[in-house]
Amino acid sequence: MKQSMLENAKTYIKHKRNLGYVFGTDAWMLRSFGQYADTIARGRPLTVKLALRWATLPNGKKCYHAKRLDALRPFAKFLIVSDSRTELIPTRILGPSFSRTTPYIFSKEEILQLMTVKAYTRTILINNFTFTTVIGLLASTGLRVGEALSLHRKNIDWEQKTIIVKWSKRLPMRLVPLDQTVIDALHQYDQCRSCLFPNTTEETFFLSPEGKANPYQNFQYAWQCLIGKTGIGKGRKHPPRMYDLRHTFACNYLLQSYKNNVNIDAATHTLSVYLGHATVRETYWYLSDVPELMEICSGRFENFVIARRKKGDL
Repeated sequence: MKQSMLENAKTYIKHKRNLGYVFGTDAWMLRSFGQYADTIARGRPLTVKLALRWATLPNGKKCYHAKRLDALRPFAKFLIVSDSRTELIPTRILGPSFSRTTPYIFSKEEILQLMTVKAYTRTILINNFTFTTVIGLLASTGLRVGEALSLHRKNIDWEQKTIIVKWSKRLPMRLVPLDQTVIDALHQYDQCRSCLFPNTTEETFFLSPEGKANPYQNFQYAWQCLIGKTGIGKGRKHPPRMYDLRHTFACNYLLQSYKNNVNIDAATHTLSVYLGHATVRETYWYLSDVPELMEICSGRFENFVIARRKKGDL
């Protein structure tokens, strides 16, 4: 007897997790689809029509419907091996599943502003010190905000100057080397942390004034306060985001690689591993988003074309 669609979804989720993939939202979507398919089309295969009916079921933006459909595409490829009636889902039939917000590239002076201006008027040492240290860590490593806030003290190797990032976006873990200046800043924070909370059993490295893990909402509110006080990005349609610190790190790394005549493919691969991207394709997007980077890229391409024409190849 063949498995139900929900059972197939659970089998697929287990398979992907056994391979090391982090399945959160996609797993929820697949289980939702399995329940839906078993209700209205029990015993039938996954078809494009069925997938579209489920993907467009909830109210919302078209890109959200496309994202739901994206979750089914690899699932269909998994199912077709055992059920030839399965239909593979074409790409982009509902349009793109996301739209990128134009990132804000911070200058060194702006990052320094964010680290020196106090988010709160009241003197809450651990709070302001936490925000300063986290912003510095994000700017110097390109970590995701969630990765920094969920960092555990035991995952910092002071001697090897590395941190272990566990359960990032799509990977179970990765090792992130740090500059000595970053280690020094983390060590200063650790001393403050130990002084204020000598008996804490909280494993999370960055603490709230109560000595607990720092919720993302608290940090988001502090970020908005800092952006308002500094006036950075004033007048833009979208104010600078914390994620833009990661984008700034990536763009600066690639820009420096170009200036140092480093092989850009090798540099992009290194950056992809460092940032914890599942595929290098996610990293290549950074190449197209900074005018200075685009100017260097276009200049190199022009030189390439001129050289090929001289050889008579074009």
